[in-house]
Amino acid sequence: MPSTSYLLPDQTEEFIDDGYLQLLTLLESGAYGKVYKAVDTTSPSEDPAYYAVKCMPRFKRGTRELELQDNEISLHRMVSDHPGVITFHRHFYTAAFAFVVLDFCSGGDFFDVLVSRGHPTLIKKAFGELLDAVEFIHKNSIYHRDLKPENIFCNSAGTDIRLADFGLSTQISVSTQFGCGSKFYMSPESMTRANPCYSAGHSDLWALSIILTNMISGRYPWHSADLSDSGFVAFRTDSRYLIRALKLTRPANDLLQWCFNANPLRRPTLAQFREALDAIDSFSLEHEQACCPQPGAAHATPTAPHICLHDARAGHRQYPFVRRLREDAETRVPYPHASAPQVFHTLPPRHLPPK
Repeated sequence: MPSTSYLLPDQTEEFIDDGYLQLLTLLESGAYGKVYKAVDTTSPSEDPAYYAVKCMPRFKRGTRELELQDNEISLHRMVSDHPGVITFHRHFYTAAFAFVVLDFCSGGDFFDVLVSRGHPTLIKKAFGELLDAVEFIHKNSIYHRDLKPENIFCNSAGTDIRLADFGLSTQISVSTQFGCGSKFYMSPESMTRANPCYSAGHSDLWALSIILTNMISGRYPWHSADLSDSGFVAFRTDSRYLIRALKLTRPANDLLQWCFNANPLRRPTLAQFREALDAIDSFSLEHEQACCPQPGAAHATPTAPHICLHDARAGHRQYPFVRRLREDAETRVPYPHASAPQVFHTLPPRHLPPK
């Protein structure tokens, strides 16, 4: 289906909601709409109140698009009061558009946190808040199915974590809808119809584990969790793959080996995940070496070009072997995110030293 965001007019500087909101700048264009930064026109000029406003087409009754739109609005409202979920203020319609008013997060999305990857204190605090939010929505029988850094907001310090974008969320714990989410974060059982169904909760935990790997290493462990992916095959056949490829510590590797178990029922619960995370003192060998360099470490030969996330975000021209993560259009329901365009990058697999 072609993107409808290009069919929507640019409404920058226009007034909506009977004049109570003015759309200031365009934050993002997605396949099904646009997201604007807006100001409450009734707020004092010396302390203006800002919001993120999602503008989407108003779909006809009985269409699949309207069903998905209504589902996103309904489920987001159900959990909006939790501090770990971005606040849903209201929604309204005009003859042609649907508008959703959300909190505006000036601190940005979770990609900024990944720049400081490997720091144990930050990982435990930020990821602990993320676990709180996911645990809350699961207790309310809502499964996100599209957890990734782009759908997580934070303050400039990398905390005050809040979930967003419930466009793929479901209240059905055992799902028969395959291919939901972003491929880098999808569990193997949610990608293939080898089984008639899969656990949406266990798939959320898988995505959380990929996010934790992002935070520790600034990299993805593989492109896709299937046997056609050489990185995933290496992980399945080598229990030390994450240590060798991503420089994880042994405790961090042990935790992720548990989380990435091929059998969803053998993965930890969220409570077990938290307990194991809290018991880890250090996640990254690179962080350990930076804090406590070993003699001769400065002359060590890296196993692959070391590029931090901050450098990778600078653009493709500087690092031609770094490519922007692109969504598979067939595995993502195209709803816009209330965040800046995705800028996290994936590196090619490392060339590992012999065992």
